[in-house]
Amino acid sequence: MRITRIYSAEKLIPGVIISLENAPTHYLMRVLRARVGDSLLLFDGSGGDFKSIIHSISKKEIQVKILEFIPKIVESPLKIHLVQGIAKGDKMDFIIQKAVELGVTEITPLCTEYTQSRLPPEREAKRLAHWQGVIVSACEQSARTQLPILNEPIRFADWMNAGSVATSFMLTPGAPQSLLTTLRSHPTAPTSIALLIGPEGGFSPVEIAASTATNRIPVSLGPRILRTETASIVALSIIQAEAGDL
Repeated sequence: MRITRIYSAEKLIPGVIISLENAPTHYLMRVLRARVGDSLLLFDGSGGDFKSIIHSISKKEIQVKILEFIPKIVESPLKIHLVQGIAKGDKMDFIIQKAVELGVTEITPLCTEYTQSRLPPEREAKRLAHWQGVIVSACEQSARTQLPILNEPIRFADWMNAGSVATSFMLTPGAPQSLLTTLRSHPTAPTSIALLIGPEGGFSPVEIAASTATNRIPVSLGPRILRTETASIVALSIIQAEAGDL
């Protein structure tokens, strides 16, 4: 039987009893019908899992006893920063979920000329909290031990001006070289990569020109034009396979 994994924002220490947060408490009580003595795996971003058991259950609270820390090496050796043009509705959730499963280190939502999903500032915090929940859930499911960083949305021009120390690729249909060919012809294997992917409609000609002028390398994913949610999975899979992570 698979043991449930739960993320804890609280620093975990073997021998200590903690109260779980509301979301996992509700899930364990209402969905799994958990009982005292059931085993759990908790993680707090420290690079492993903590064997734990349910110590007590009350009407609105579950307390868990932390038993033992188990180090795990599951994170990618390559740091990947996904700079993703904000897609509409559930597509963005899907992209973030799959990016986490594929081992990205950092995610920045990007507001571009063709971005169709725009929210007023007062709703942005709620959306970020929702995306953070998607990240936590994906880490729990995929056995990751560290949560990727989620940055606040940034405008394309501001991202260009911010600069990047990483090797940067921009997915551009019709680019002279494919992502795979470019990776294999790189003089040295990069240790960090920034990957720019446009929203529905891709990047505008002005954005492509600005990216090329600031040494972001335009690359394609072959002769066909992929949807933004497909492109993210394909590109990340290619990068991780070349890095030896898949």
